[in-house]
Amino acid sequence: MLVEVKPAPQKWPIDKVQHAVIFAILTYLAFKAFPKYALRVCLGIASYGGLIELLQTQFTLTRNGSAFDWLADCAGIAFGFGLLALHQKLSKKMLNERI
Repeated sequence: MLVEVKPAPQKWPIDKVQHAVIFAILTYLAFKAFPKYALRVCLGIASYGGLIELLQTQFTLTRNGSAFDWLADCAGIAFGFGLLALHQKLSKKMLNERI
């Protein structure tokens, strides 16, 4: 006899954290690759995240797109941008201390 087993409810929305972390890394790498195009990088990556969610809704049977996933993507973009700014600030500080 087959019984449907539902996953235990999670106290932490780990899926949203995963979205944010992946998009933070993607944003950091994109800024390193295209440092002169900060706004375009942000808009492009945010559009990419939105497109993924739309495609999941339209073309898959086992996955659902979510506006909250897209918001987590955007939060990751902001976090990635913050990491880059912090990295640049620390790099400048270390460079000035050497001189």
